[in-house]
Order: sequence, then C-alpha cells, then structure tokens
Amino acid sequence: MDKRIEKYFSNELNIDERIELMQELRMNESLRKDFTEYKNTLSLLSFMDYPDDIANGQNSYDEFIIDKQQKKRKRLWLNTLKYSAAIALIILCTLFANNLIKDFSDNPIVAYNTITVPAGQRVSIILSDGTEVWLNAKSTLTYPSSFESKNREVTLMGEAFFNVTKNEKQPFIVSTPALDVRVLGTTFNVNTYKNQESTYVALLEGSVEIEFSDRSEKVTLQPKEKISYGNGIINIEKITSENDYLWHKGIYNFEKAPLEEIVKKLELYYDVKIEIKNQKLLAKQYTGKFRQEDGPAEILRIIQKIHKFKIKDKKETNLFIIE
Repeated sequence: MDKRIEKYFSNELNIDERIELMQELRMNESLRKDFTEYKNTLSLLSFMDYPDDIANGQNSYDEFIIDKQQKKRKRLWLNTLKYSAAIALIILCTLFANNLIKDFSDNPIVAYNTITVPAGQRVSIILSDGTEVWLNAKSTLTYPSSFESKNREVTLMGEAFFNVTKNEKQPFIVSTPALDVRVLGTTFNVNTYKNQESTYVALLEGSVEIEFSDRSEKVTLQPKEKISYGNGIINIEKITSENDYLWHKGIYNFEKAPLEEIVKKLELYYDVKIEIKNQKLLAKQYTGKFRQEDGPAEILRIIQKIHKFKIKDKKETNLFIIE
C-alpha cells in the first residue's frame, strides 16, 4: 500500500502532497481501492469498544440474562446486529470514499502558477501539456500546474509567443482583458500590454478563433494573418514579415520603423524613459535587428550613427534624452 495513504489520514501530508494524491486517485484504480479499504478500516476501528466499556457491558448483560435460552437468543440477536452494522458501515464508508473521489474528479483542485518577466529579459517555459511559451519583457502569465478542465486556459498580460501542443478534445485558450484566443494546436503571438490602445494577435501557423470581451461576433484568422483590436475597432491584415516576432529568440526587429515607434518599444521592454527634444526626429525611419541583450543605450547609439542625433544618458533615473 502507498505510504501516502496512511500519512493522509494522520495529517502528515502538506497541502501540495494531498492535492497530488487526490489527483492520482482519479487516475489510478488500484490506488483508489487501497484508499477506500484503508478508510473503511479506520472507520470500523473507531467503532470498537474500549476494555472498560466491555466490562461494564458484560455486567449489565449478566444481570439481564435470566436463563440459558434467553442468553442464546440474545447472543444471536446481538451478532445479527453487529454484522448488519458492520456491513452497513462498510457500505457507508465506501460511498463516502467514492463520493470524495467523485468530488475531486468533478471539481479537481488545481494549483496555479504566475510568472512575471523583468524588464530587458525574456523567459521560456513548457506547460504540462507540452505547449511552449516565450514571455517578453514585463509580461505576466498565469497558468495551471496541470490542465484538468475541458479547456486548457491561461491568462496573459504583456506579450507571449505560443507553440501549442495539438489536442482537439481540449482547446487551448489565451485569455486577455480585450479578447480570448481559442486554438487546438498552432503557433501564434499575442501582444496585450497594459496601457496599450490595442491588443494584437498574429497567426503564423494553424488556425485561431478570436472571441471579444465586449461583442458577440467571433473572428477566425488564417495563417500569416494578424488582427488588432482596440476602441471597438477590428483590423485584420496580412503579416508582411515574420521577423517582427523574432523577439522570442532574443532579437528585436525594426523594418522602416519611425524613431517614435522604436522609442516606445524600448521604453516598454527595458522600463526606461526616452525624451526626444528634436521633434523632427520622430518620423525618421530605421531598419535593423538588435539583440535583446544589447540594451537601450547600445541600440540608440547604433541608430545614432544613421540619423546623427545627440544622446544624454542619465543612468541614475533611467532617462535618455535625444536632441
């Protein structure tokens, strides 16, 4: 017999160990049988008489018995009651254990994890179903330790790149404040940073269905399509370059991007403040790739070689001033 069963009833397991045991009971018939039998045994033992009770009972019994025949009938009656009570007890305990297991089966207790990525970093994790997730800087993902319900659902704030393990019987759902992305197995990117006007979903492979939080209609994306949704406006267009989603490999890509857009992303990814004093620089465009580990100072210095502006770096306040 699994030693955890005995520890469970003696309250020697911590909460995580108890949850793990309950989850295994749902899947392991042999373990479930041992659990039920042990529970029944404990219940029967709890009904056993103590020595003093037996002695007192025997005295009363002797006084009550008048003759041998009466004692025989009494003994037969008590035995019948005893066995009937034992059988009833076993049935009740079995029903209790089965209902307990059923409750865990119908309403499994699942632990949730939350991971938050610091500025200037990225993190890769593998979920319990084998799904790969890359989280961009300043992003937060909440996910269950195991997928026990009919859907595989995670919650995202920030940006993440998903490579979802296919399971047609258990759809994968990425939940964001503005919309939910429902998939069976595919590769896609979700961008839903806080204080951002729109939420963006880009589909690289497979198919996804978008459900909006404030409208009833649904949208299905095809491979190499992306959608933006903000202020009630839906915009779907083709993906012009998959390089825009190389961030999960540690590469930030910009293709004819205005300096204003680049600055906003650097502020977001690295948690810095960048002030552009010369407004004429805002529309200046730049094309290039940068490693995430380069950092904002190095990226701005590389762009500076093309557009010839001055940079003041105030490290104590994480402030860059471009003139």
